[in-house]
Amino acid sequence: MIKVEKTNVIEKFAATLKDTDGFIVANFKGMTVTEMEDLRAKVRELGGGSHVVKNRLLKLALDKNGIKGMEPYLKQNTLLIYSKTDVLNCLKAIIAYAKKNEKCAIKGGLVSNTAYDNKQVIEISKLPGKKELIAIIAGTMTAVVGQFAGVLNSLITTFMGTVEALEKKKS
Repeated sequence: MIKVEKTNVIEKFAATLKDTDGFIVANFKGMTVTEMEDLRAKVRELGGGSHVVKNRLLKLALDKNGIKGMEPYLKQNTLLIYSKTDVLNCLKAIIAYAKKNEKCAIKGGLVSNTAYDNKQVIEISKLPGKKELIAIIAGTMTAVVGQFAGVLNSLITTFMGTVEALEKKKS
């Protein structure tokens, strides 16, 4: 690759990484073309993308975006898997794929501008995603509103019972 091409690749990856929610770097050594295409299709379904990258060029793109801490994971073959929408759902899919296919080894990742090793990435993938968190919060809010309505209803019922008892007493 000549210098101009390398500069273009660095610019492309820097722009891609700037727009991402997070990314994972994985070792793809030994994976077949069919396995790679299957993995890439799963990532695309979740609104992400993947590229085989040269470690040195990826490091330069990371430096251009001010991303630190990923250097230890930029060794051997590197597949960059990124998410433009929901990094947690993408992480979950990649971890599930890596469990089925041992040739795909997670090296590390970046979530919320913090670098994590493979064990930490696996633990992060166990967290609920955006949709799950929204459902949990909505369920909690619905329960609180329902309890509040129940308390108000019982207050009104008690008040009405008291008023009726006073009316009977007066008559």
